[in-house]
Amino acid sequence: MARSAADIAPVHNAILRQDDDRSGQTFQDVTIRQLMRQCPDLPAAVSDAAFTVRVERVMSASLLEMLTTQSVPDSYQGDWPERLSRRRRALTPYLNRPLICVFVRLPGAHYTLEIDASQPLIVHWEWDIS
Repeated sequence: MARSAADIAPVHNAILRQDDDRSGQTFQDVTIRQLMRQCPDLPAAVSDAAFTVRVERVMSASLLEMLTTQSVPDSYQGDWPERLSRRRRALTPYLNRPLICVFVRLPGAHYTLEIDASQPLIVHWEWDIS
């Protein structure tokens, strides 16, 4: 059974949108969009896509543990232990700090970005096959 973002982590503020919904954007959405466009490794199609979900959450020890010990999804085709290790290295410095997690869905792939709004900075992003 597929799990939603709400099932994965405690959610302080989640905004759910349709993939083509660009209405009702807040200043924070605009700032996130600017960060996405400035990230040199992030594909342009991701930077221009509408957010599917934006979740504001605190990176607690239990959330970090859950995010870095997940089972390999059926769709994953890479080195799963290395991905979890990169994720842990990227997110550990933000333990007990608020992050904004943005999900972007494109045809054939979905992207997850973790953003420190206090910097502002994209601290980690990854993708997987949809």
